[in-house]
Amino acid sequence: LKLGASEGSATLSSGIIFSSVGIATLIAAPIWGKIGGRIGYGKVLLIGLAGGGIGNLLQIAFHDLVSFGVLRFVYGFFFAAVYPAISASIVRATDSGFRGRAFSLNQSATQMGL
Repeated sequence: LKLGASEGSATLSSGIIFSSVGIATLIAAPIWGKIGGRIGYGKVLLIGLAGGGIGNLLQIAFHDLVSFGVLRFVYGFFFAAVYPAISASIVRATDSGFRGRAFSLNQSATQMGL
């Protein structure tokens, strides 16, 4: 309500805004994959984490729906870099016999919020 949504449309507005992260991720993930192949997945991971962290901090400064929605969309572009870079790093850093376990450990940690 403080962002300017009416009480009746607050649920719809928040759903659209937070879904924009997923839409941006669908657009940006292939782009980050190509960039990671050129500059390295470690750098892409660092860029994604830094951009995501800054995007989370900037949420404090936005007080209307449109600018908050744009911020969340841009956040999604950076968020899109994180999981593909982690997956590519796992593939490059692990032996093929341990790779399945490494992916499952990563997925478990993700689900637990670690």
